[in-house]
Amino acid sequence: MRSLLPKGLAVAALVAAVAVPAASAKSHTAVKLSIIPLQRSALGSAASSLTISLGSGPQSNQGSPKLKRLGRITGYQLIYGDIRNAGSGLDSVQTSVDVYKTAADAKRALPFWKKLTLGDTNGLTQLDLTAGITRISVPRIGDGRWGTLQTYSIPGHTSLYFVNEEFADGKYVLDLAIGAGSESFAKAFANKSAHALDRRLALAVAGRLHGRPAKLPGPPKAGPPATGPDPAALVLTPSDLASSTLQQQGYDWAPVALSTYDVGFAPAGPFADLFQTVSVMPTPTSAAYSAAFTGAVWVAGELLGAGPAYTQVTPVDVSSVGDNAQAVIIEISGGGQTLNEAVVTLNTGPASDCLIADSSSVIHAADVQNLAQTAANRLNTGLGT
Repeated sequence: MRSLLPKGLAVAALVAAVAVPAASAKSHTAVKLSIIPLQRSALGSAASSLTISLGSGPQSNQGSPKLKRLGRITGYQLIYGDIRNAGSGLDSVQTSVDVYKTAADAKRALPFWKKLTLGDTNGLTQLDLTAGITRISVPRIGDGRWGTLQTYSIPGHTSLYFVNEEFADGKYVLDLAIGAGSESFAKAFANKSAHALDRRLALAVAGRLHGRPAKLPGPPKAGPPATGPDPAALVLTPSDLASSTLQQQGYDWAPVALSTYDVGFAPAGPFADLFQTVSVMPTPTSAAYSAAFTGAVWVAGELLGAGPAYTQVTPVDVSSVGDNAQAVIIEISGGGQTLNEAVVTLNTGPASDCLIADSSSVIHAADVQNLAQTAANRLNTGLGT
């Protein structure tokens, strides 16, 4: 998106059949990038329920020397919704425009972004999440282009689809990412949006695109939900873990969630420390995908950080717990030391639950099973189920 969980990939598009100068024909200096990405009013009724998301706004090269070496100057992106809405229709739309020093730089940047995107699902098939990516054809826009389809599935729910398309058009790179609960809809919406985005670029370069930038979202607010269960009542307490000490607790923010609450213990029963995050989501399906993504991204991150040669992931059977519980034990070795970690995810109704426990000694499956059962008991008691 330029990862699912970061700059979403981009869209771009075809200059409409009307006589509009090619986007590559003029300098970028007078082009107002902030009005080129597609605002919700331009996305149609399918996006009417989507709100603008964090990550929208200017996209600088700060902290990324590689982008500067590629000749990228700056960019602007808008994000509406999030794939973790996990609905049957349109879940997320991300469109962006980047400007490079030269048209050659823009075209040479495409393989870099393509390689990053093709690696998005590496190691992400973990716990109960299955992730895959394939290349797809895209509209013949600009001087170069590529596209991918990412598919995410969990048992008992329909799959989610994430289409990425990117185009080099003159000194500009346009890209988009569309998340939806239908593959055919995601592809069709992406192609339609690509044409609309490229036309806006052409009009902007010609000095004929007018309007105001979309209002960007403010800092996220953390707190109890307006209605429904409070996640503060769904997390573990010191009485749930023998010989434990509560180190932190409080409301947090998570994408799509109505409310999120975190707790941290050190020590935490048989573990050196334990972190738990519980979110109340809009729907049971979004809760299921929230739990799946949270756990899978964590495990994949450990694999990426230490490398598969130093990381062993062992599944733990927690099926008797219910609540769609999943668990693994991770062992990371290196530098003469070994880190042991347990990851447990659960979801029931609108609640998504993820626990991460660390230990300097071997973690036993029985301890992970007990942790999963304790978390499920607290979750079900809080929900009254």
